[in-house]
Amino acid sequence: MKHIIILLFLFLSLKTWADEKRSLETLPSRWQEINLSGGINGNGYFEVEPSYSYLLTRNLGLTAGANFILGIADDDYYNNFTGEYERRLFDIQTLLFRTSVRFRYPIVRQNKAELFALNIEPGVCAPIGSEKFKANIISDQLGNKKMNWLYFHLKTYITLDLCPIFLSVGYSVTDFSHEVDKFRFTHSGFLQIGYAF
Repeated sequence: MKHIIILLFLFLSLKTWADEKRSLETLPSRWQEINLSGGINGNGYFEVEPSYSYLLTRNLGLTAGANFILGIADDDYYNNFTGEYERRLFDIQTLLFRTSVRFRYPIVRQNKAELFALNIEPGVCAPIGSEKFKANIISDQLGNKKMNWLYFHLKTYITLDLCPIFLSVGYSVTDFSHEVDKFRFTHSGFLQIGYAF
């Protein structure tokens, strides 16, 4: 209970500070943001994404980001020589380039200040290959036989506006996956910090 009260007071103090800093009259019609997000996807791999957004209006913009996926995958395979199933470990290092359209919807306003906003970014991502970041290096071993060059990506998050800092929590889903499953989707939860200029 003590932690909930502390978090409530922290939230109210941040909310008051944000109300004093930014109102709708001072909010520019166009601005740019740089963001850094980090999280874990449903396969247990870490995801880190620096991104850049250019908002054409208060509610519409364009975003580009580089999504780094890092982790260790395992695979059970049948060894014909020993006649037993064995486990193999693979190092996952993937870089996805992501582009999207950003829709921004203010959901909480108080005293003409936008406090919370819902952001939805539908777009596409493409694996970028190199010797270090090979796009799905182990696709054949994991059974992901169908490799595309472009994948659907949807990122949604709620942002707390602290002018010029933004704190966000969100969820993303893409049909790019290192794992073999029925639907071949990767779900991710993340935290994000951004700076507007």
